[in-house]
Amino acid sequence: MKRTLGIFVPLMAGAILFGQSDPLISWSRIMKPKSGKQGQFVKAVAAKTKKFNSQKGDEVIRTYRIMDGPDEGSFVRMGLAGPWAQFDNTSERQQAGTDYWFKHVSPHVELNEGRQFWRTSAEMGYNGTGKSGPPAYVMIRYYNINPNASFLDLAKQAIETSKAMNEDSRYGWYRLESGGDRSTWVFASAFDSFSELDEGNSSFWAAFEKRNGEGSVDKWFEEFGNTVQANPNAREATIYRYRPDMSSPE
Repeated sequence: MKRTLGIFVPLMAGAILFGQSDPLISWSRIMKPKSGKQGQFVKAVAAKTKKFNSQKGDEVIRTYRIMDGPDEGSFVRMGLAGPWAQFDNTSERQQAGTDYWFKHVSPHVELNEGRQFWRTSAEMGYNGTGKSGPPAYVMIRYYNINPNASFLDLAKQAIETSKAMNEDSRYGWYRLESGGDRSTWVFASAFDSFSELDEGNSSFWAAFEKRNGEGSVDKWFEEFGNTVQANPNAREATIYRYRPDMSSPE
């Protein structure tokens, strides 16, 4: 099953506008261009975005290209996060944009996955980079968790460590709210160049152990393993690359 992720405010911004009781909801959709039509698809999406998603007050949409895995070469379109109420009404301009899409973009699309809604909250994200715009790349790690389980406590422990060490990173945890298997969670981490991945995360786990006591890292991973479903499809990963030419200006 193909899955996509809306990259929410905790990953992108330094401050959160909604508390835990006010969920942040975003949408995402994956699209695969027809064989030999990727160039036409890219141009059509860029034209639609410039025409209907580039002015003040327009819906801001970000586009990423999937770089690896079974969906390599497909594209992800996503909206920014906000309250559920943002989906109550469709303006005439939004409807015009949808009509334009069906006329000019859809002919170049082989597969258009259904829209998905993702949920997060203030306490599920960290940004110590000082950056607020979309990153060049996002690594997405998907996990299917056991019934009645949650990543909330594990995420809090990691975020508290990042804050304590003033870590230069931005990441977030998200749960699929609607549009698929609701046992799906995602850990999304942003980076601007692949060289950043060479640095690894040994310093983070050393700081975690120092902060939480001897054996705390092993305990964290043990709890993590007990939370994730015991099947080979419960852990997946992929990388998104940002396409500014197909996205709203920010």
